[in-house]
Amino acid sequence: LAIAADASIQTAAGEVDRTTALMASGRRGVGVLARAKLMDARRELAAATSAADGDPTSATDAASRAQQLASEAYQAAEADLAGSANGGPGWGLRLGTDDEATAEIIERLLAR
Repeated sequence: LAIAADASIQTAAGEVDRTTALMASGRRGVGVLARAKLMDARRELAAATSAADGDPTSATDAASRAQQLASEAYQAAEADLAGSANGGPGWGLRLGTDDEATAEIIERLLAR
């Protein structure tokens, strides 16, 4: 079990690193959801690392959650970065998020 836990932790750490690199490349265009999921992934990864020696089953479970959260964060960040091109960096116009409603309100106000 310890070997499986270590492998799970390494896989999760790789996903966290990949997501961190993506977010660093487009800092201003990444939204809150992606950042929150990455933070949760880091917390789960830390829990997995702490539990690895004493409780490999818990470590494997936490590493799996960390990997899943990091993957979700990556997907959210990709969507944010793709959507931020529509409004430029810092405009907050991200596709597939609640920001679409905000964009509609702003457009209506500007059309007046």
